Amino acid sequence: MAAILILGLVFTTLLQTSTTNQRQNFAVLKYMPLAVVQDTPLAVAHDTPLAVFHDTPLASVQETPLYVALDTPLAVSQDTPRAVVQDTPLIFSNNTPIEIEMETVLTVAKDTPVHATNHTQHAVSTVALLANSRDTPLKVAKNETNTSLQPDALARYFNSTTSTKTMVNNTRLLRFIEEIIESDDSRGRPITQLTVPQVTCPDQPQQTRIEDLLCMQPPKFQPVYKNPCFFASNGLFHCLPYFQIIGMDKSGTTDLFDKIARHPEVHGNNGTLQKETMWWSWRRYGLWLRGKIEVQKFNRYVEYFDGAAAEIQRNPRHVTGDGTPMDMWDMRGWPEIPQNAGQESPRFTTPHLIHHINPGVRLLAIFREPTRRLESDYFFLKIGKQTRESLHVEIAKAIVSLHECTRKATLRTCLYKKDLIEKLNARIHLGFYSVYLREWLQVFPRDQLLLFRTEDYSRSPQRHLQTVFSYLGLEHVTDDTLHAMTSSKRKHVTKKAKGAGILDETKALLQALYAPFNRDLAHILQDDSYLWSDV
Repeated sequence: MAAILILGLVFTTLLQTSTTNQRQNFAVLKYMPLAVVQDTPLAVAHDTPLAVFHDTPLASVQETPLYVALDTPLAVSQDTPRAVVQDTPLIFSNNTPIEIEMETVLTVAKDTPVHATNHTQHAVSTVALLANSRDTPLKVAKNETNTSLQPDALARYFNSTTSTKTMVNNTRLLRFIEEIIESDDSRGRPITQLTVPQVTCPDQPQQTRIEDLLCMQPPKFQPVYKNPCFFASNGLFHCLPYFQIIGMDKSGTTDLFDKIARHPEVHGNNGTLQKETMWWSWRRYGLWLRGKIEVQKFNRYVEYFDGAAAEIQRNPRHVTGDGTPMDMWDMRGWPEIPQNAGQESPRFTTPHLIHHINPGVRLLAIFREPTRRLESDYFFLKIGKQTRESLHVEIAKAIVSLHECTRKATLRTCLYKKDLIEKLNARIHLGFYSVYLREWLQVFPRDQLLLFRTEDYSRSPQRHLQTVFSYLGLEHVTDDTLHAMTSSKRKHVTKKAKGAGILDETKALLQALYAPFNRDLAHILQDDSYLWSDV
């Protein structure tokens, strides 16, 4: 107790000294605690800056007012904790700037009023945190420019019951998210369609595990068939897909392909679920979800459609398709494309290869609100523990890993890094739709790609299926036939485990991560529904 009284006397002496000149700096050096003892007011006079440096605690105990007077800046530096305990007023007078830097936690205890009078300025970083305990009022005077002492980006995300440790962690993740977003150098820019050479052979061909498709002469398709079909050198009749559903995972591609294949002019393939060949993104490179498999050559890809080819040879108006959603986003095999030799990021990717071999293919993609897509994806793959808490942890780890990469490279480069994407249990990288779409629209014209939202398809499958049939130039079907096609149970729906779901704070982090890319997607497609504001 005596030590406290001595500290109070010393502090009062310092305070008196500091306030003798209105413009004198009141500075607390690094690691030097600034403690205000009970019932001893700390008053900083007019125009006297109160600056608290890195790692210096600023604490005021119960019932001790902390006043910052007219025009006095209160600057709290990075990583400096500020704690104001119960019943201690924290009052900012007229024209006082409040500046809270990155990763600074300002905590106000229960029942402690925080008042900011008229015209008080708030310069709070979007990754700074002003947190209050339960029942603590945060008051801002009338006509205040900002409506809350909490940053807008965080006020929606964290409630008064969130622990300080959790809030600090989420604050750090939000800073990482901001930096991930900044690493994207394509967002908002116009898309320039690139001319794809008919044949692109390196000057010095390299020996690789995979075929050099860009150096291969594409098949000569027979004009009598609507579907791209050809006769091989051995005289056998083969076909490539007339259409491809290229994305996205857990967005309804299996159900959509199943319903398209019910049209009498459409035939499936010999791949998984009679839908997915997984060739362009996985089997061609000997890749799987994780790990390696045997490399498949182009002639093996062609064989996936041999059953359909037999039907098409008898019915020239019939078609077949491929429904591999990984083709949209999984480009991690790009370093093995000979034309990419020596590149830090890919020059040629899957769209270039497909365009070279099958330039007239009809492309379809179906996009789901990315946060819900990720939730469904996580519980479907069962890579991590099947709880919402585990999902949050895995998403946090994924953000940290992606941020570590984007500190040194662009977002596009990181999204195609094999070592990175194979270690993520929560596949956050799939949600950057606009990045992948730009990849495809640089190669294929816009009218060769049909896109729609999972949410719209689920509400009106008949209307969307009719749109698909029209896009593919298929024979018109009656309403009764459409109803029969769409009345069956949906395919490949994820069954949630007990305790599964997504926490509000997890959802908030993902929305912060994906929002700029949703805006870019809406810009590219000239359709604000891709902001998913109705979901």
